Amino acid sequence: MGTHVTFYPLERTHFPLLVRWLNMQHVHLVWGGPDRWTAAHVAEKYGSYVDGYAFEAETRRPIFAYVYAIHGKLSGFIQCYNAYDFDRAGYQLQDVIDTRKYSSLGALDFYLGEPTLLGKGWGAVVVREFLTHFVWKKFRSCFVDPDSANAAGIKAFAGAGFRELDASNEVEIVPMVAFSDL
Repeated sequence: MGTHVTFYPLERTHFPLLVRWLNMQHVHLVWGGPDRWTAAHVAEKYGSYVDGYAFEAETRRPIFAYVYAIHGKLSGFIQCYNAYDFDRAGYQLQDVIDTRKYSSLGALDFYLGEPTLLGKGWGAVVVREFLTHFVWKKFRSCFVDPDSANAAGIKAFAGAGFRELDASNEVEIVPMVAFSDL
């Protein structure tokens, strides 16, 4: 397989691809959002990401958004940010991770947009490459929270070196963490 993964900072010219990917059933099931993503939805959600930030509680927070190509074909979306900068959906970060142990904690989210690449191990490859080339340059550890029903995402993160944390049965996520080698 080799790595053959290339990352490109998100640009507005990528928005039509995001519309297509976000409307694919395998992406929509784990990424959510409106019932049907439109160009206006994508522009509203991701417009500031192109400029390197997202709003949280009316404050600009850094976010690093990319599309990635596998063997030269744009194939998906990935982003990273400081885990402490953004609220989590449906739970508090301190409820699933001992925040005293993680002073430098990044977080990432990704999806593989192209359905022809599903089930071939690319998720772990993409995440591992992204950790190496981007996340570990900014953070000492990284947090992810795939939905407990997202078996493919959990497998991809585990394959990229994430390990599961103990979590209460009240959250429908699988909290996972990975560490840089620094």
